[in-house]
Amino acid sequence: RTTCAQLALRGTEADMNRTDKISRQCALVVDSGFSFSHTTPVFDGTPLNYAVRRISAGGKILTNYLKEVLSFRSINLNDETHIMNDIKHRLCYTSLDFENELAEYKKKRNPLWRRFVLPDGVNRTRGYVIGGPDDPGADAKNDSENSIVALKNERIVIPEILFHPSDVAINEAGLAETLVRSVEASPPEMHRMLYKNILICGGNCLFKNLRERLELEVRQLAPSEFSVRVFCDEDPIVTTWRGASMFAAQS
Repeated sequence: RTTCAQLALRGTEADMNRTDKISRQCALVVDSGFSFSHTTPVFDGTPLNYAVRRISAGGKILTNYLKEVLSFRSINLNDETHIMNDIKHRLCYTSLDFENELAEYKKKRNPLWRRFVLPDGVNRTRGYVIGGPDDPGADAKNDSENSIVALKNERIVIPEILFHPSDVAINEAGLAETLVRSVEASPPEMHRMLYKNILICGGNCLFKNLRERLELEVRQLAPSEFSVRVFCDEDPIVTTWRGASMFAAQS
């Protein structure tokens, strides 16, 4: 049986443009997907099952929380999962300094403020963003107020759940802490290689700055004598699929 972690590592072979490639011999794969986030050490193509760790925070939790926040404040969007996923991936991003950024935005006019025009199913099959640098130049003058939702701090609060699941009453460690626990559960002689060969994949890795934020937090938790490197494909949502297609082609 082949695991997602093994397939993800194989999928990185297809990216021939990398100047520094991840080692497939000894690496740690972080798969943050729909239902859960897993950290899996892999040595010589074999996952170390005893060192695998899981967080009960995935894309579904993030989307449902965004639904709850926006539905409470404006329009009931609890049945619009597809639209909420679109809003989440287009407007939310990972803050590199969450507490300070949030405090700074309370002092002045909130630069995070964006409006999203919802699809109407007739003239628009997909919504669009208005306001700020993400404005595609669309005209929302003829849209009623009921077709527009506004996002402010939610843009950074939603991805923060991956690093602090306790924010939504999930009493578990965050992504960085779980990664370190997975390394510590592995043989000590592997620690150096695992820290310098971390691969992230899955839909949640589409959030801007997630790779950089994870690398920063792991650097603070890891022993100072080890270097920390986090790798991510340009399209992390298909990393595992690409590895599976390569595996099938060679079978």
